[in-house]
Amino acid sequence: MKIIAIHDGNSGHISQLNGVLSGFNNDSTEIITAKKSFLNYLPETLLERFLFTLNKDLKSYTEPQLIIAVGRKSLPYAVSLKKTYPKAKLVFLMPVGKLSQKYGDLIFYHSYKEKKYNDPKYIPIISAPHNLSQEKLDISLKDWQETFIKFNKPIITVVIGGSAKKIQLNKEAIDDLLEYLYKIQLSTGGSLFITTSRRTGEDNENYLKTKLQSLIAEDKCYFWGYHNNSGKNPYLAMLAVSNYVIISGESISMISESCSLSQNVGVYIFFSKNFYANRYIKFHENLYLHNYAKPLAEFTLETKRETLNITNFVINKIKEIL
Repeated sequence: MKIIAIHDGNSGHISQLNGVLSGFNNDSTEIITAKKSFLNYLPETLLERFLFTLNKDLKSYTEPQLIIAVGRKSLPYAVSLKKTYPKAKLVFLMPVGKLSQKYGDLIFYHSYKEKKYNDPKYIPIISAPHNLSQEKLDISLKDWQETFIKFNKPIITVVIGGSAKKIQLNKEAIDDLLEYLYKIQLSTGGSLFITTSRRTGEDNENYLKTKLQSLIAEDKCYFWGYHNNSGKNPYLAMLAVSNYVIISGESISMISESCSLSQNVGVYIFFSKNFYANRYIKFHENLYLHNYAKPLAEFTLETKRETLNITNFVINKIKEIL
């Protein structure tokens, strides 16, 4: 089966797309990275008239049976391909306006946004699909076992995103997080495994590492910083050895990945008075309601919870329309 997959270069969107593609074991998949262009700024009523400007970019692609798109910049490419190959099934991993409804055969949307669609092509999902698998965790762990072996269990992995739309990571927010981490490390006698990201910001990363320096020196904390490490990110290996995972609350992708871990791994979401945005609260509450995760303020040694694999659900829904 020929598949054309389109993303906008966003790392979270790429993970979503790759996770869905993993369910098709397909050798005939072509990937398009959508370029930012004037098309993204046009009202949808005009956008269709200017799709011809993509003809040069798309002329080398042969007819697909399935088109999967994620991200707003992918919309012109997806619609253009669907108009050229109307028999192909077009799937959007998130809604991107009225044109996605007009041309899409299946559209996934986050149920936490509470927007209701009176159209069966719209499928609600509680979290985001992703590219995490047990096989990838096991492979990554092999590269890091010797590094991790000296650290006491339980392992508390802390995954820090950072500033995003309508939310800002600052030193006050980091202090809020540290207050929890110090207490958890002391009460469990375990080890903190911390990884940061591009959005954390170099100043915040340096501040966080300085505050944790005494625990790092005592081998009670392993710290990998995005801005100050040139080596490979041990994120997957950290998840693989985790007894508990704490994720900053703005990262839907990383929260979704963590919720897919074993039910014996505790999953906790960090928000505080200094790191908070209403747009994420419904997402968190949905997860809490179904016992996929808990707020960090409710940390407990009890780890049993429900596990959530939304990627398989998305894959199966797509296969139903083929």
